[in-house]
Amino acid sequence: MTIATNLSPLGNPFGDAGANTSAWPACLVVVHGRTPAGMESIPLAAERNTLIEGQRQRDRPANDDDLPGRAHFGVTWRADPGRFQLTAFSRAVRLNGAHTTQAPLATGDVIRAAETVFVYVDDDPMTEVHRRAHIVAKSSLSILITGETGTGKEVLARSIHGSSGRSGPFVPVNCGAIPRDLFAAELFGHVRGAFSGAVQSRKGWIGASDGGTLLLDEMGDMPPEQQCGLLRVVESRTIAPVGADREFPVDLRIISATNRDLRGMAAAGAFRGDLLARLAQVTIHIPPLRQRKTEILILARRFATECQSPLVLDAGAAEALLLYGWPYNVRELRSTVAALALFGGDAATISLSHLREVLPGIGAAPLFSPGPIGAGLRVVPPESATAIRARGMSTSVLRDAHLLKESLADVDGNIAALARRLGTSRTHVYRWLRRWGVARD
Repeated sequence: MTIATNLSPLGNPFGDAGANTSAWPACLVVVHGRTPAGMESIPLAAERNTLIEGQRQRDRPANDDDLPGRAHFGVTWRADPGRFQLTAFSRAVRLNGAHTTQAPLATGDVIRAAETVFVYVDDDPMTEVHRRAHIVAKSSLSILITGETGTGKEVLARSIHGSSGRSGPFVPVNCGAIPRDLFAAELFGHVRGAFSGAVQSRKGWIGASDGGTLLLDEMGDMPPEQQCGLLRVVESRTIAPVGADREFPVDLRIISATNRDLRGMAAAGAFRGDLLARLAQVTIHIPPLRQRKTEILILARRFATECQSPLVLDAGAAEALLLYGWPYNVRELRSTVAALALFGGDAATISLSHLREVLPGIGAAPLFSPGPIGAGLRVVPPESATAIRARGMSTSVLRDAHLLKESLADVDGNIAALARRLGTSRTHVYRWLRRWGVARD
């Protein structure tokens, strides 16, 4: 692959789970095709144009229209609308799974040039996560970690504990997995004879985390009647086991984690607002995996190593993994890689067909979705495709034609306006109209 600018290796403050893409205001991260593992970054600057040539695919003839031997594209700065713009010079270049000629770039966009795959980054969403975690780690403040299921909230909590300097253990507790009638005894402990079956005293999870860190995972599932007892622990740093006649001091750091809107629950009276105020002295939100595309292939390779299986992807499979929505985030990626190790273990290279054995909906033809002005072409998530099929449009042609009609109606049939909205040329819009048989009126 030939690149017209100097490549600089990525720093990696997040271990092998992410990349430091904040060294430049904007850059293209090479995530596949140049080296089997690791990443490089191509810095972009407004004062110069950057020309990229994707890696050739040696076993495909040069006159193949889909993936010719060369794949050039350029990235230039456009003062209006104040964004970098991609210009493709061959059909071997795809933006977010779709062929395009010109389109403005947004962070997280996936560019495939023949056998090389890039991610455009101008704002790394994990930079703020790790900055806040680093600042708060050695303090005694309570932390609330929010994020969708499977984003790695416990991983971040363990990292904070490891950097805290606390000598005690890290004790994770899933609040949603404890039976309601046993919650108090499990969390606060109990003395011998406190209730039927209490044949000996027990510390409980809070007592077990003395000197260390207590992670209260799925905090939104804590029974309301137990929230008052936890509030007492947070305020006084003392604990009263079930059946005890006095309180005992406890030294611990509390980290809570949830995928629910605790503030909304507090406003609705479903969660104690005073407890939330004490648990959320610092809030750290982990973005979903679909917004952290530079991490996806690195994590996939790490999980493959855990399975003792090589993970060699072709460009189509790499592109599909990056464009998939990952509704269950890192947890789903780990499961997918484990399944690939089973179903694709004999293959020298994992292709899109192997991926579809474990994720049937992955790599479907991207849907035409205009989005806001200047957003370029975007891939509609699988959920949107399901919704469209539910309206009776079963084929991709009908699906795209329907969306194209809606987009054209939004601009009152103005082809130039639609082209500007999509960041492409009027010629390209006319080509789509002819392809899908859509009348201008």
